Amino acid sequence: MNGLAQPGQERQGHVALVYCTPATRDERLAEFVGTGLQRGERVVLMADADDHTWQVPLALRGVDTSGAARDGSLTTLDPPGFYPAQGQAALVDRMLETGCPGLRLAAHAEAALSYLGEAGYRRVEQEMEHLCATRPVTLLCQLQAGTALGDEPVPFLPAVIDAHRHALHGPCVTIFRFPHGVHLTGALDLDCGGLVEAVLRRAGQDAAADGVRTETIEVDLAELDFMDVAGFRALLRGTAQWRGRGGTLVLTGAHGLVGRVIEIVGGEGRGGVVLR
Repeated sequence: MNGLAQPGQERQGHVALVYCTPATRDERLAEFVGTGLQRGERVVLMADADDHTWQVPLALRGVDTSGAARDGSLTTLDPPGFYPAQGQAALVDRMLETGCPGLRLAAHAEAALSYLGEAGYRRVEQEMEHLCATRPVTLLCQLQAGTALGDEPVPFLPAVIDAHRHALHGPCVTIFRFPHGVHLTGALDLDCGGLVEAVLRRAGQDAAADGVRTETIEVDLAELDFMDVAGFRALLRGTAQWRGRGGTLVLTGAHGLVGRVIEIVGGEGRGGVVLR
């Protein structure tokens, strides 16, 4: 077990999945949908009416898509239906009126951004943040992007990072943002270092733009099971601009192999890095 919080078992109901391959997306989406159906929840996927490409990948991973579609527990809506003019609360409340114990929504972030535009996407995601906190609803947003250290970020990634502060899933790591820092679970290595770097860079930019009076960005490593040298390099690269302005990267909770890696690379001897 790598400690990665799977969709369906996350701490909050508003989460994102940044994936590299369709196979990774299909596996995670099947877990998300299957968990909802097992709990008796209603599941709604954003897809055009003639788009059935999602059915076979889910069925191959054990989801009874045909049965769920027949009894109405698994349905699809095209973008205008998924994002009604009346707002997301209208959609959520209508779906919950059927008496189901919960609602699960899944959408592709790129399709959502193309349909809504960036400003509209941010507005809708903010509304969904409130709905996920106040109603029995879970939203999984999916974005295909390179996550390895050195991969070029896709244009939509900053908007997805900003909209999903509670849980951002990568290939092997889950990132939880909190004021002035992040909490990591799973594994931080070359394959997901680019994603962690992007989140940390965004955290530093947000703090600078908001005029927040803080000198530190904290990375909580207490629940991180594995980190290699590439993972540590991602922490440095993600906070390079922040540290260059005089800020400090504070690493907390390092233990076991994670702590050993930091010790080997001389982590605390790097400029602007402190261990606690």
